[in-house]
Amino acid sequence: MLSKIWIKQFRNLEEIVLEVPAETNFFICGQNNQGKTNLLEAVYFLGNGKSPRHSDHITLINYDQTEAFIGADYEKSDSKRRLYLKITADGKKSGVINNKGIKHLSALRRELNIEYISADVIRIFQEYPDFRRKDMDRFLSVFDPEYESLLRDYERVIKQKNLVLKLGQAKQNTEIWNEKLVMLAVEIVDKRVAYLEAVGTVLAPFVKSITGIPGKIDLLYLTKSLILPQIDRITYETILRGKLSDSIEKEYRVGYSLYGPHRDDFDIVISDKPLFNFYSRGINRIVAMLLKLSQLIMVDRAYQSFPILLLDDTFAEVDKSKKTDLMALLERECRFFYTSVLPEDKDLFTGPVRDYQMENGRLINGSH
Repeated sequence: MLSKIWIKQFRNLEEIVLEVPAETNFFICGQNNQGKTNLLEAVYFLGNGKSPRHSDHITLINYDQTEAFIGADYEKSDSKRRLYLKITADGKKSGVINNKGIKHLSALRRELNIEYISADVIRIFQEYPDFRRKDMDRFLSVFDPEYESLLRDYERVIKQKNLVLKLGQAKQNTEIWNEKLVMLAVEIVDKRVAYLEAVGTVLAPFVKSITGIPGKIDLLYLTKSLILPQIDRITYETILRGKLSDSIEKEYRVGYSLYGPHRDDFDIVISDKPLFNFYSRGINRIVAMLLKLSQLIMVDRAYQSFPILLLDDTFAEVDKSKKTDLMALLERECRFFYTSVLPEDKDLFTGPVRDYQMENGRLINGSH
């Protein structure tokens, strides 16, 4: 359970110390370009060791400083912990928990369960398959450490195979990499399918309660150019092996691997109708937010890391009644920070809330 956050020399933010009382959420109001998103970005960094928006971490440091600092006090597995992170002007990141160095900041994802959702969350279902696939891979790499290792191995195999194809090396070299590809692909797809089933169990009642749409909710795994009546290990392995064998000449012509988990996708179907193609942008946005909430809950159940959701002006295209229902659900299931340019959005909260005004990087107390 997160109890305190402090931020220093991060972007345009003045030094901030936030107490995080149990059962209390945060409302941060302010005009654009005042620092609301920067605050959420700093909190996200605590649980992920990186920014949700930028890969260049030098930009996270205040323009006239050489270092930025973010820290937190929290409790996990009945022990009190203090996390301290530093970003330096050479782009390096480091951290300690209870004065012990953190070897890989990616480990923070199982330490603090923090997710950021911006107004473009709808992209999960309205972008290319690569966007959805990366979202699924990112979650599974947190939820299942074995998956993260499998994915790294698979990506190395694809890289080596593509090199063979581009250089036009002997076909037996391609066949060697194809065999390795198939063995890893079966394990990856098996875990992805299990994930969709598990997250669907959490997601389905949320979608029904918020949208009011009756009928069954299915999360379907989609395999690129592989026609499968049902996904199972033996069927998938047999068909993938055949596709790779039959497409060797084509892959040499294009210079990259055409089949495998790196080309796959998933879809959500409600009442036998695909979410993206049939339902409104507002419903797509709601389901995307609920999917992220479901992922947080799954991580919490696995690692007892209390879920924290960072909502950055996310309720565009959602009608008022559904906003109210969403906020009630979030108040019940997690703690969250909600930013908005609209002061009246504070009225969406029904439980304890601390509200602040953000002005030029200064967090100004509102009423508690």
